[in-house]
Amino acid sequence: MTGDYLKNIALKMPQSPGIYIFRDSVNKPLYIGKALSLKNRLSGYLKTKDQRIEKMLTEAKRINSIRTDSDIEALILESQYIKKYQPRFNIMLRDDKQYSFVVFTDDKYQKIFTTHQPQKHKETIGPFTDAGALKTTLRLLRKIFPYCTCKQLHNNYCLNYHIGKCIGDCCLKNPDARFTIQDSRLYKKNIKAIKEILSGKKKS
Repeated sequence: MTGDYLKNIALKMPQSPGIYIFRDSVNKPLYIGKALSLKNRLSGYLKTKDQRIEKMLTEAKRINSIRTDSDIEALILESQYIKKYQPRFNIMLRDDKQYSFVVFTDDKYQKIFTTHQPQKHKETIGPFTDAGALKTTLRLLRKIFPYCTCKQLHNNYCLNYHIGKCIGDCCLKNPDARFTIQDSRLYKKNIKAIKEILSGKKKS
């Protein structure tokens, strides 16, 4: 791929979030990335001094992109495409940093956390290349769909319950029987919604 070709492609890109895909001569994905601004991100490749990126650019023959409505949607779409196509340079260009995965535990009230070792857990969603954006996404989702992050059960309602980020009974040693069934259903509904969103089911 020539510098002029990359420059022309970058100039045509919108100032909007999305994912971009570098493809080889047989249209196979070489590298998949996400961007808050597709134009700015692809323009940045013109200034690279990284030999690994330069090698990828040498093998790349074309670029295509998919616009999204938000950076969060781009993060999720990038994860789906990397998992589906497993581009060679996504592994080579990660600077020895491991990808992040979202883990759902086996507890009655499932906990959610991130890990770099998905093989140790039964239910995960990922990989996600941007750990910071992933944590921001989970914080935003938790405001809408509260879930528990307490590592141990306790006697009194936790602080997160009082600020609306936890349904309360999920981390009590002795849950109030009047609310257990109702809260259990609500909690499962919240977890299901988060799984669907992180899996790219935008409508849900």
